[in-house]
Amino acid sequence: MGSPAVPRPLGRLAMRFGFSAGKQNAKDRKHIMSSSAIAVIHSGSNDKEHWIEAGRCYQRMALRATALGLRNAFINQPVEVTSLRPEFAKFLGLGDRRPAPGKRTN
Repeated sequence: MGSPAVPRPLGRLAMRFGFSAGKQNAKDRKHIMSSSAIAVIHSGSNDKEHWIEAGRCYQRMALRATALGLRNAFINQPVEVTSLRPEFAKFLGLGDRRPAPGKRTN
């Protein structure tokens, strides 16, 4: 997503004084809105086995895109907030399935 890699102490300092949720949201929105396509990967069940399979699916897709010369980026912020997942799933038409990050948040 265009963020540079920096040493951890410098990153902590930057996060403390230079970044905010609003700024990050604006940056993410700009990147998303300028994308030619977005893929959403979800798992059939909310358990480790399915999280791993979803991760493998993303890995295969990202590697293939890279091999084809297509840029891609991973963004999971929409599912990091547990209370937003049902709304996101409804927007995507996922029915009873729910998008979930690769860790439990509840």
